Amino acid sequence: MISVIVVTYNQGATIGRALDSILAQQTAEPVEILLADDCSRDNTEAVCRDYARRYPDKIIYLRREKNMGVTANYFDCVRRARGEWIADCAGDDFWIDNTKLQRQIEAVQANPRLSLVATDWQPCDPSGSNRGKPFGNPEGKYKSAITASDDKGRLYKRGSLTQGILSGKVRLHLCTALYSRKRVVDLLDRTGDTLLSREMTNEDQPILMSCSEGGEILWLPQCTLCYTIGTDSVSHRKDFAANGLYYLRTLREQLLLQNLFEVPHSPDLTTDIANRLNLITSMALRSDNAELREDLFHLLQCYNLPISRKCRIKLKILAHPLLRYLTYLFFRLR
Repeated sequence: MISVIVVTYNQGATIGRALDSILAQQTAEPVEILLADDCSRDNTEAVCRDYARRYPDKIIYLRREKNMGVTANYFDCVRRARGEWIADCAGDDFWIDNTKLQRQIEAVQANPRLSLVATDWQPCDPSGSNRGKPFGNPEGKYKSAITASDDKGRLYKRGSLTQGILSGKVRLHLCTALYSRKRVVDLLDRTGDTLLSREMTNEDQPILMSCSEGGEILWLPQCTLCYTIGTDSVSHRKDFAANGLYYLRTLREQLLLQNLFEVPHSPDLTTDIANRLNLITSMALRSDNAELREDLFHLLQCYNLPISRKCRIKLKILAHPLLRYLTYLFFRLR
């Protein structure tokens, strides 16, 4: 069996499209859909209940009575899943290849060393009609990770992508993936409640890193996912303070995962951390948000992080009330 996890929150306009793309899959394997609604306040519940009523043999609807947060909601579904293999589709994205799951299950059946099979993907606007070019080249500069490559896909050796996933240089999209449930359950058992905290921003990185450490990864060149951009979501907020707080959480998460997976420092990781710090500091200046500012300085007290020259200047401005206020006014009046 394949378990498909769909977590959703206030996505009444798009959740039906996501479910239709999963239900259209042509595969010999039985499929269950774990549809986890994190206490939505719009019409998401009504849409989900309608689909669960129409497809009772396929859809298990989980209506959360209280908002759990994205990672706790997701990992609860991993625990509940009956399938040996898990796929993922966000409530505002959708699959565009009806043979996606069949291709992937055939791949894992042919190679028992695989822990994850991912594919190419493309961005699209909320309507789904205006689509960008497929992303391609997921390994970026990590060419040495490839153990086999042809027009049918690329195979990456065990552990070779872990550092690139953490630094953001390797761009595998979890919503294209079919991955081993056992690998992720083992990770959850080992880490307790660590990954369930509301401070965790996403489930993608720990799952991808766990699969990289646990087995080989296969990437297929077929484009199977439309990834929606341009909406106000967890990772794309419409104001500087919210974005800054989100990216600060991603930085904390990155440092936690580096320690959890014992990933050594590298130039790529150092550069990524410095870039994130610079971005967060800019958002703190433009928003003049006290919570963001205090959390940023607290993080810098707890960790010895790489700080660029530009970022140091911004931090000095943030620490000076008058300069900080004048900078905030400057951005407001531009």
